[in-house]
Amino acid sequence: MPIKTVADLPQNVSLRVVEDGNDFEFRLADLDGSMACPNDEMLGALEVKRIGEGLWMAENIAAVHGWGPWLVDVAMEYVTEQKCALFPHSFSIVPDAKMMWKV
Repeated sequence: MPIKTVADLPQNVSLRVVEDGNDFEFRLADLDGSMACPNDEMLGALEVKRIGEGLWMAENIAAVHGWGPWLVDVAMEYVTEQKCALFPHSFSIVPDAKMMWKV
């Protein structure tokens, strides 16, 4: 299955960035953002934690098949704009994601 794009988002779904101090979460959820992840109404979520100067860690990625890589791509763009780097939590990489992270 190819990576999803913004064109694949259902009409009632939005990307929300929820910031909490030095951490943030990307959520693909219904328009009011109230659904838990993942289920029929929330396609996925990804948490990113600042662990050092210029270094962020992606963890707790949960997504309906096909949306995980898109969420990671969005997170990479977000941290790159801040001149930072993103890497995966070493204990939470599922086999299907190893190619994406090149580990």
